[in-house]
Amino acid sequence: MSSPDTYTVRCLSSDDEVIALLDHLEVVFGREGVPRGLFSDHYHRDVDTLDKLRNSFVAVTEDGQIVSSMRIYDRRIKLQTGSDAPIAAIGDVATHPNHLRRGLARRVIESGERHVLVQGTAALAILHTGSAKPLYEKLGYVCIPMRMGTILVPSITVPPSFVDGNEVVDFNDPDHVALMVRLHDRQAPPGSFKRSERYWKEWVASESSDTRLDVRRVLFRGRMDAREVGGYAFVDVAPTRKEMPTPARLHEFFAGYVDTCEELGPEETLGAMLHLVRTAFVVPFTDHSVEVAFPLALLPGLRSVAAFEEWEDLGWMFKFIADRSDVKGGHLRSLGDLRNALGDRYGFLKTDAF
Repeated sequence: MSSPDTYTVRCLSSDDEVIALLDHLEVVFGREGVPRGLFSDHYHRDVDTLDKLRNSFVAVTEDGQIVSSMRIYDRRIKLQTGSDAPIAAIGDVATHPNHLRRGLARRVIESGERHVLVQGTAALAILHTGSAKPLYEKLGYVCIPMRMGTILVPSITVPPSFVDGNEVVDFNDPDHVALMVRLHDRQAPPGSFKRSERYWKEWVASESSDTRLDVRRVLFRGRMDAREVGGYAFVDVAPTRKEMPTPARLHEFFAGYVDTCEELGPEETLGAMLHLVRTAFVVPFTDHSVEVAFPLALLPGLRSVAAFEEWEDLGWMFKFIADRSDVKGGHLRSLGDLRNALGDRYGFLKTDAF
C-alpha cells in the first residue's frame, strides 16, 4: 500500500497527459456505465476555461500513473439581480478504486481551490454530488437544495391554439439560434450559467457522446394577441429506461414573445412545454404518457395552473473559497449573500452539466 508521501498532486503538464486523464476517468466511471466520450466532450468543448491544463489537478504515483483527479470549469452564474458572478465549477472528481481512502480526493480538490484563490478568478465554487456528499461537507461545501417538479404529460395532447408549427432545432439556421439565445438571455433563471457565443457553438450545439442520453431539441413558432411567439425545449427521452409512464428530463425550456422575449402567462407556458415534450417523442412515437422532471424555476407560475409532484435535488453544493473583496465575485461574502442572490427558486440547466 502506498503512503500519502508517495503521491504527487499537481496540474496536468502537457496535452499528452489529457489522454491519460481520460483513461483514468474511463476506469473509474466506466464501471457505472458512463462513457469515455462524455469526459472527452467536456474537456475539448470547454471553451470558457482558458487554461485547461492548469485547471486540471491530478494525484500521480511514483511511476506517473494518474490515480485521482478533479477539474475546474470557469463559469459565470446568473443571479436574481440580473447580474452574474464568476464561479469555479468542480467536476471530474474521481479516485482509482485501488487508491481509495488515502485522502487523495481531498488533496486534489484543495489544490484546485488554492489555484483559484491564487489566480483570483472566483470567490465561489459549485459542484453536484450524490454519495460523496459527506466528503464535500467536511471540505466546507454547503447544500442549497434546488426545487424540482415532475408532471405527467398525457399520451394525447392538443397543441395550444397559439402554436402554428414545430421544427427540429437547426443550429445552422440563424433564426433558430437567435430565438434560443435571446430567450435564454432574457429568461434563464438564477443558478444557470451565462453563455458566450462560442459556448453556444461548441458546448450547446454539439451532439453529446453520452450514450445514456437521447436529447431531442425542438422549437415552435406561433402568434398570440397579434404578436409572434416562440419557444424551444431540450428533452432527454431517456432511451435506457423502460418504465411506464416513460420518464423524461427537461434539460431546458423557454417560451415567450419574440419581439421582447418576455414570458407568456403561466397557462400558456405550461401548454407550450407539454406540447414540446410530446413533440420530442414523435420519433419514435410513443402511445403512452410521459413523466417529465424539470427545475421548478423553468415554470415559475405552475402552481396556479396544474398539479405536479414537487421534490428537491439535494446534490447541489456551494463553497466560499475566497472571502476577499479583491477576488472576482468577492461582493458575495457569506452563504446568506449567496442564498439571497440566487433567490428562493434557482435552477441549473442540465445542458450545462459539467
